[in-house]
Amino acid sequence: MSSARRLPIYFLVDTSGSMSGDPINQVRTQLSSIIDGLRADPQALETAHLCLISFGATAKVEVPLTSLESFNVPAVLDAAGSTAMGEALELLVRTRKADLVPKTGSTAGDWRPMVFFLTDGVPTDDFDAGIREFKKLRWGVRVACAVNGAEESNLIRFLDATDAPAGYPDESATNLVHVSTSDPMRMQAFFKWVSASISAVSGSANPDDMAGGAPPPPPGAPSPGPTSAGNPPLPPPPPILT
Repeated sequence: MSSARRLPIYFLVDTSGSMSGDPINQVRTQLSSIIDGLRADPQALETAHLCLISFGATAKVEVPLTSLESFNVPAVLDAAGSTAMGEALELLVRTRKADLVPKTGSTAGDWRPMVFFLTDGVPTDDFDAGIREFKKLRWGVRVACAVNGAEESNLIRFLDATDAPAGYPDESATNLVHVSTSDPMRMQAFFKWVSASISAVSGSANPDDMAGGAPPPPPGAPSPGPTSAGNPPLPPPPPILT
């Protein structure tokens, strides 16, 4: 049994009706691909634990927080109904609280979680309630993926702290990425970057400190140096970063 500190990684995936068919199949295929790739990374295999939450008409934990070695993407992800985005954030908060291994005198506890949030739509429920709950907790690296021209304003609220309660720690590297399911190569590039980002964080000296660096630069820009804790920056993103 590994004694390494866990790096929790949460995937929030839109399974509303507009994602049915090819879009959700592409997401499922690419998730499976990056899981297979990450298993070849000894550091990720040691620390990464993943959870998959879907949200359509309702939010659901598809796969609870599971070690990378044991994690399997469901063979089928059904996409139908509305977009319970606020409920997904509330479920994420409840799930994280239940999953958390806290720091104590005898254990270092979990690293701050990474969160990847993918949607092609707008919330059909109370997003404000969800984002309020989300911003009560500390998070690590956060990435929002707007699929097929999804409206950005709610994703930006997920990433930043402009409407957060006083004292909200907005220390994380954050990214807003656009992909189109009509361009499978860009979708593949995004998920490869997700995999590289997970590897970078899991292999860092202090994953929590990844939040202290700037977001990764646009393609062609010089990469920042290591953080004060000696961590490398996140990898440069694919050419779809906003």
